[in-house]
Amino acid sequence: MNQSPLKFFVRSVRVSVLGLLLGAAALGARAAAPAQPFTVERVGDVVTVTWALEADPKYQEVMRDTDDNPAGRKRAGVVRGNLRTFTETLADGKPEYWYWIKVVTPDGKTSNLGPVKAVRKKQP
Repeated sequence: MNQSPLKFFVRSVRVSVLGLLLGAAALGARAAAPAQPFTVERVGDVVTVTWALEADPKYQEVMRDTDDNPAGRKRAGVVRGNLRTFTETLADGKPEYWYWIKVVTPDGKTSNLGPVKAVRKKQP
């Protein structure tokens, strides 16, 4: 099947333009997506976990583990009411932890934020 050079050129340009448009749409969607409302900062052995929620849950559990697999995580603490921060001091000297927020709604439904990695930073 022979195509004239003009038909081949038009088909190639059409495919290239479509690829550019799809790529730009994908980039725009990624840029427009909100950042995860959950941060963890660790300076020395002090870890501060901060998150954002639109509604007030019944309570929130701050979960911690030494890897990002949720199967082995343990509860580090419980936060109630409209508080959205948790601070703890780690004394075990491990270099990194992963954190999750387990949100429990007033009707008992649960959802999770995370994991987010906390890496030890040197104290200023």
